[in-house]
Amino acid sequence: MNTVVITTKSHDSISASNLKKIQTMDIMGEKISITNFADFSLNDANGEVKFIGDTIFSIDRRDIMSVLFK
Repeated sequence: MNTVVITTKSHDSISASNLKKIQTMDIMGEKISITNFADFSLNDANGEVKFIGDTIFSIDRRDIMSVLFK
């Protein structure tokens, strides 16, 4: 599971290979970094979600329709 494919609500696909970590904020506004991707849940993400791999991209949690780890 080192590739992530994000589908946005506008049905665009964004992907990042060699995913190293995901950064977001918890409900209390504290920054969190996730390296065990099985622990990632959109329900726990607030604000922007940053995916860091070969490419780095940020997307607002409300714009994400689905997340697929390969």
